[in-house]
This record gives sequence, structure tokens and C-alpha cells, in this order.
Amino acid sequence: MMVENQRMLTETINRMANQGGRNAPDGSAPNQYSSFKDFMDMKPSPFREAEEPLQAEEWLNTVEQKFRLLRLTEGLKAEYAAHQLQGPTGIWWNQYREALPDNTVLD
Repeated sequence: MMVENQRMLTETINRMANQGGRNAPDGSAPNQYSSFKDFMDMKPSPFREAEEPLQAEEWLNTVEQKFRLLRLTEGLKAEYAAHQLQGPTGIWWNQYREALPDNTVLD
């Protein structure tokens, strides 16, 4: 079950990071001026692990709602979401990032 959750998180965070400079779903331009403090002021919950894939999906949906309100760039979305990964998931994400080629940019 944990492997499936990790795969789903990898795909989702990569999807968020690789959407490039596309506009937000409502057609508005991304806002590169929303800060990390703005994001944290929205009190995003950390993500440690999920027993069911639906728990990971629920967390991602909640974080994506916050991103839509802030109209963040895609690169910031990936960085801010990754910051909320803690415990086993945070360790996994750090190992995943370290395994990427040196010049890989998630934006």
C-alpha cells in the first residue's frame, strides 16, 4: 500500500511541477508574488503517510485548493507541497530528489 501511495504522490507532484507556465484553470495568470508565508498562513496540513490512496488524494486536493487561491506558479507549487511532506513521506521525497540527475528542475 505504501508503494502505491508513493507512486501516486510522485506522479501528482511531478504533474504539478511539469505544467510549466500554464495559466490557472480559471484562465488567470499565475501569481509569482505569492510568498511561502502566504501559503503557510493558509495553514496547510503536513503529510506523513497514508493507509489508503484516498487519504493521499484528499491531502493533494486540499493543497491544490490553496494553490488555486494563491495562483502560484507551477514551480512554487511543487516546492511548497514538498515542504509539507514529513516523516516517511518526507524521507522518501528527499531520496527521490537526490536520485534525479543533477540539473533536474521541477518547474
